[in-house]
Amino acid sequence: MANSVNKLGTKLGKKLGLCALLLTLVPVAAQAEAVCVQTKTAILRKGPGTSFPVTWTVGQNMPFLRLSEKGGWSEVKDLDGQVHYVNSRVLSAKFQCGVVKAKVAKIRREGKAPASMETADRYTPFRKVDRDGAQILVQDEYKAEYWIAESALWSPSVRTQVAF
Repeated sequence: MANSVNKLGTKLGKKLGLCALLLTLVPVAAQAEAVCVQTKTAILRKGPGTSFPVTWTVGQNMPFLRLSEKGGWSEVKDLDGQVHYVNSRVLSAKFQCGVVKAKVAKIRREGKAPASMETADRYTPFRKVDRDGAQILVQDEYKAEYWIAESALWSPSVRTQVAF
């Protein structure tokens, strides 16, 4: 019995050693990161610097997927898949945010009856505050809170895939 346990331990040790060796040989790609605009506005550009043309000006809480960061500039992807560059200081990964992805989304004011519905237009950004099932409690730039269906928001997500 002890001999079979030793053989199993040796085989397992060899396999773990091989896995560790393979992981050191495989280059690891930079990990994308979900970020939000933390300032009142952010100016997006075609390249990493103020000499590049402006592509879009967005408001506080606008979400992006940061692809890379270099020299104080972040390369980001928006909900439409467009790539822009923005000064890294205006971004934060310390809170979650989302943006309306449909032409119009129904929102319900926090504390109001369900019949009291309002709407938010496409590209309206929100900070995520809480969740109740498929409903997300969000906050606008003025700190007003609303409930919105999770399916109406785009929030950048990072998926990690591991293959052996």
